[in-house]
Amino acid sequence: MDGVPNYDAFLQKFAALGWAVGICPLADTPFNRLKTNAKWVEYTAVGAAVVATAGTIYDGCSADGCGLLAATGTQWSDALHSLLADEERRLALVAAAQSRLARDYSMAALREQVQGIFREARMRAGARAVPARAALQV
Repeated sequence: MDGVPNYDAFLQKFAALGWAVGICPLADTPFNRLKTNAKWVEYTAVGAAVVATAGTIYDGCSADGCGLLAATGTQWSDALHSLLADEERRLALVAAAQSRLARDYSMAALREQVQGIFREARMRAGARAVPARAALQV
């Protein structure tokens, strides 16, 4: 796919590809432990079911029927085959994932998450702050 500089245009072009299943394979490395679940979000947004590596960032977003997790080659094969062979199961997984996406990844939910991080940072900074008068006393 050619590069698309606008994210909304990217999602529209991605959705037009009509993928039924998206895969999120990750090796257990220090770098991959810092990744986000953006691929799950993008696949879910365009209506693709997700198969992801178990034991990674994808565990939480894929829980409760919002994605399939695989740890072995056999599990990957079984998961992919089941989603491609069973449209009803695939569509149910996509519906559950899209409900989670709307609930947990909306602009309002993400705004609250960021504001919570700022509240926590202010609280921690306040707990460490030394009053100016006390700092001057020797």
